[in-house]
Amino acid sequence: MVVCPPCTPDGDFGLVDENLVLGYVVFVNQSDIELLASKHGSITHHASYNLVVRNGFTTVYFLHKAGVNVSLRMDGKSINDDEDPFMEIRMIYYLHRITDFNLVNSPPLSSFDILKMTNVNAARVCYFEGVIGALKPGMKADLLLVDLDRIMGNPWVSPSINIADLLIYRGKGADVNTVMVNSNIIIENHKFYNIDVDSVYDEVRELS
Repeated sequence: MVVCPPCTPDGDFGLVDENLVLGYVVFVNQSDIELLASKHGSITHHASYNLVVRNGFTTVYFLHKAGVNVSLRMDGKSINDDEDPFMEIRMIYYLHRITDFNLVNSPPLSSFDILKMTNVNAARVCYFEGVIGALKPGMKADLLLVDLDRIMGNPWVSPSINIADLLIYRGKGADVNTVMVNSNIIIENHKFYNIDVDSVYDEVRELS
């Protein structure tokens, strides 16, 4: 776990640059944040893990506002013990709605800000920037399709609602209909396309 970036009052040890990715990053101060931002560093945010093991709190709001690349990360300590990334996204969205006496001057992170932590920002921390993370010509076709009928059911929501907001507010892993990785279908109609999940579970039980 990284408590603070590898820096000194006089700067850094030459380790902080655009290739640096720090995990957790709790208890940082403003100087640490400014250093990371000025050197285009990245961090991974483990919201559930921080809450479960009580090891600190990542100041995502201020890191993001300073220009630090923030990516979502899950590492086996999710709040619901189900590794549902949508639940993690929702938690990050609500955790970092920073309070302030002047709400006009402290707007919360938008749904798009949070969703970028799962794709564009995440691609950068994996050193795949420009390769994955967005649907653009020349980039790998990694995508998922969400069943909106499931999300827009009861209780009723307006069809004109911002789709990113709706995904943050209501989305669950079970709502994912299709997953494609590099143009190959992995999940279709909520089921693995070429993996017998029950057989895998049976094999694991036999080996355990």
